[in-house]
Amino acid sequence: MVDFTETGLKIKKFIENGKTEKEIAEKLHISTHTVKSYIKIFLYNKQK
Repeated sequence: MVDFTETGLKIKKFIENGKTEKEIAEKLHISTHTVKSYIKIFLYNKQK
């Protein structure tokens, strides 16, 4: 299990609420690449 950063937890919540990668990136003032990286981490940890 991974302890997510504050940003990671915010991204996870946005995803759960149906926001797109672009919407999340704009809200948090980060790149869509960063959002995609967190999504990969979430998926990887879910498979364990």
